[in-house]
Amino acid sequence: MLGAVLLPGVAADIYRWVDEKGRTHVSDVVPPRYADKAVRVDTSGSAISSEDLRAAQERAARERQLLEEQRADARREEEAAARAQSQQSAGALTAPRQGPTESECAAKWRAFWASQECFAPFVKGAGRRRGAHVSEEAYLYCKSVPDPSSECSIPTVRRW
Repeated sequence: MLGAVLLPGVAADIYRWVDEKGRTHVSDVVPPRYADKAVRVDTSGSAISSEDLRAAQERAARERQLLEEQRADARREEEAAARAQSQQSAGALTAPRQGPTESECAAKWRAFWASQECFAPFVKGAGRRRGAHVSEEAYLYCKSVPDPSSECSIPTVRRW
């Protein structure tokens, strides 16, 4: 169904019908016994504008880039942990870790900002003030990322 919204030129026709029990069904495939009762649904109003599509594609590209950066950071952390473990098991002393590195903090801030940007169109109510809420639909498209300010200093320049 998402494809019907995102790609209206490729989307199949959508039909609605009511069965013997009074339940309404919506699908692109109508069972033969309901073919005479099915009504084609006009989905032209749900077509996405090219501007919204482009914005969604850009947002998705940023999310993919962020995900790749997070994966690379995770791989580096795993490798560092494995090296530390092997050094420790070999009898070498290692200093305890003091917190996230600068690059880890930068990645955390990028993830947080991307999350905030994704959720922003879904905020309803009084903005950031009390009473505002995020629509449930946002969680279908956006990943909730915790604010990293408790473990990382706030950067003076926002870098993407």
